[in-house]
Amino acid sequence: YSNTNEFLNYTLEVPQYLTAGTYYFGWEKISSEFLNVGWDVNTNTKTKVFYNAVGIWQNASFNGSLMLRPVFGSFPDPIVSISEDTETEDNFIVFPNPTSQFINFNQKTSNNETYHIQLIDIYGKLIIETEYPFADKINIKDFTNGIYIIRIVNHKTQNLIIKKVIIAK
Repeated sequence: YSNTNEFLNYTLEVPQYLTAGTYYFGWEKISSEFLNVGWDVNTNTKTKVFYNAVGIWQNASFNGSLMLRPVFGSFPDPIVSISEDTETEDNFIVFPNPTSQFINFNQKTSNNETYHIQLIDIYGKLIIETEYPFADKINIKDFTNGIYIIRIVNHKTQNLIIKKVIIAK
């Protein structure tokens, strides 16, 4: 069993030594429960995908590739996503919230880097932008009440931090 979008590894207890030749990897479904398997529609290898439902091996009828990855030898966990951000939202403070006159910015631990800050309304319209640490606050006293998004991008790493702020007067 595996959660959605996760790999499920089956490790063989006894190593299997294979000589040169053609090998087929798969599984046998022994219950009436659904067997949910990944299917990659971007790469078509249906000529190499087989199934046996009534005692006869047949090629897959759908274009795509079965997402079954045999791994030979020892292996590290696969890297299948983007790298994790080292900057956390907790390090960048936006206050007060709610606010009526100014939005202040501060870092708990300074890294001497520059950040591009954008204030965006709930409809996606860019309201104002500035650079931190050159400016550590935005005057919002002329803006309308509502929920706004603050988009903070580190110039050096391009890491993105998203904050929400409420303007209430």
